Amino acid sequence: MIDPFLYPVKTTFRQRVCHWVIVDRSEVKPLLFCDFEGVCLIEAINRLLVACKEHGEKEKRDYIYVYSFSLSWEEYNQKPIFKIKRNKVHHKFKPSGIAIHPNGNIYILSSVSKSLLVISTSGDILEIYNLNPSIFNQPEGITFTTEGDLYVVNEKKSNGPTLLYFKRIENK
Repeated sequence: MIDPFLYPVKTTFRQRVCHWVIVDRSEVKPLLFCDFEGVCLIEAINRLLVACKEHGEKEKRDYIYVYSFSLSWEEYNQKPIFKIKRNKVHHKFKPSGIAIHPNGNIYILSSVSKSLLVISTSGDILEIYNLNPSIFNQPEGITFTTEGDLYVVNEKKSNGPTLLYFKRIENK
């Protein structure tokens, strides 16, 4: 055991030894009112952003919520870091993945509405992209390389799971 929160786990994946950590869930006070679907790391401040697919309280379902989790304090911030009116994005928007682009903008993926929301670090909506359902049949995961290339993962649906790669193109 490293500390009360993290435990080392050694595993082999494709002939490489990987070291993973597992959270001792008994040590973390949960946010019982959220159905979390996506997580990403803000390394500079040692926090996670956690996207809430749907709020447990019906009267709060008109908003998209993103919470933060402090890795230093091992607790959620009970107040959302971002609260976005759902109808400003898409009436069916439910987060399925979240990632931070190297430029700092936050990308939130929705499998249900087949859309991608881009917000600033202050929570302002910058872009909303509608995704082609024949390519993004069930988009559930998103991440970026340090160069800004995009990866999106589709869960198994009718055609099986896919890992999509999109090379960043410089604006000229």
